[in-house]
Amino acid sequence: AVVLPGTVVGGGVDAAGGEAVFDVTAFGAVGDNATRCDRGVAAAVAACRAARLGPGGKRIVFPGPSGGVGLGIYVVGPMDLGCNDTVVEVAAGAVVRSVGSTVGWPLGPHCP
Repeated sequence: AVVLPGTVVGGGVDAAGGEAVFDVTAFGAVGDNATRCDRGVAAAVAACRAARLGPGGKRIVFPGPSGGVGLGIYVVGPMDLGCNDTVVEVAAGAVVRSVGSTVGWPLGPHCP
């Protein structure tokens, strides 16, 4: 996984920046350009939403390819990332590829 130094991958706090970090692969997303990652991404988003906002904010990470394992290409359908307090990082070499209709994609913020 390609994440910043000090990051606890899977849902933890980046010791350097104090931000909550959620690696989608730790929640079941597979960057193989074939497997639908909707459930893994949704699980990472749910964990992110439930996390207390640290001083550095919240971040969802799509890691790039590493060590020849996985291509770093994540196939997803419509996903709702929630409020605008979350940064989505698509690491170097990674791709988030949309499949299906765009009808289900949310069009605006809807924070509580």
